[in-house]
Amino acid sequence: MICEETPDEEKDIDCPEEKTHCYVMKQKLKTSGDIITWNRSCCTPKDDAPDCPLNKPPHIDNEYYEVWRATCKNDRCNIMDPSLSEEDGGGSISVSGKNKGARTVSGLVGLVMIFVSLAFYI
Repeated sequence: MICEETPDEEKDIDCPEEKTHCYVMKQKLKTSGDIITWNRSCCTPKDDAPDCPLNKPPHIDNEYYEVWRATCKNDRCNIMDPSLSEEDGGGSISVSGKNKGARTVSGLVGLVMIFVSLAFYI
């Protein structure tokens, strides 16, 4: 598996065999002036893991920090912003940049946008 480490620089990381997923984690550190940090790499989902925890929600918000997490199982799939996804049936549109050429439209939101566009075209 290959995961993105720095998407803007198209820097990939080859995951060790025991790492089965890619992850992205965005943190807003409220006690440090709302600094935003990003982490992207490989992980193995398990309870209480700092990167891919199975027993924690994808979004945590408290008085000290706000954390968004997302995991995926395809090569170079962790380019998304987890704070923009919706857990209640929403979706996301992700367009990979530069030379990768891969474009993915996923979820209900993407389908609705396609149908609305077609309705106005016809």
